[in-house]
Amino acid sequence: MPIVDVLLDSLIKSLQKIKKSHQQNRKKRQQAKAKAAKKKTARKKTAKKKAAKKVTKKTAKKVVKKSKPKVKPKKTNEKLIGEITHYFSKIKVIVIKISAATLKVGDKIHIKGATSDFTQTIKSMQIESKDVKSARKGQVIGLKVTKQARVGDNVFLKN
Repeated sequence: MPIVDVLLDSLIKSLQKIKKSHQQNRKKRQQAKAKAAKKKTARKKTAKKKAAKKVTKKTAKKVVKKSKPKVKPKKTNEKLIGEITHYFSKIKVIVIKISAATLKVGDKIHIKGATSDFTQTIKSMQIESKDVKSARKGQVIGLKVTKQARVGDNVFLKN
């Protein structure tokens, strides 16, 4: 029976070591959680400070924004048909949301905005990457342009 006692003693010692290592790991996890909680509260505090700074800046600088004047066509033979919603500068393509009338390939359009003002003929147009000959009210089309345009510029159809 002494062999059984020796085995039991070694088993008890190994279990005690395992228990001790589990306790140490638990302490490390708790410390890590506490550290993370401190960081989180510190982030919240800085976020609150930033928000407070923004509020004070806004209240200190209450500037009334002037509404953007509506651009009217130069000539009476132009009809507002839409507005530019996107501009892709590298490929010089505009996306137009058509709000009135029908637009066809070959039509002359006038693009007018705060910094852009030019006329061009439509050579091709696309709807969802497919070439089309015409587009109607409510559709969103893509056009290649010769000059730079900006989002918000108005598009007029020349008669």
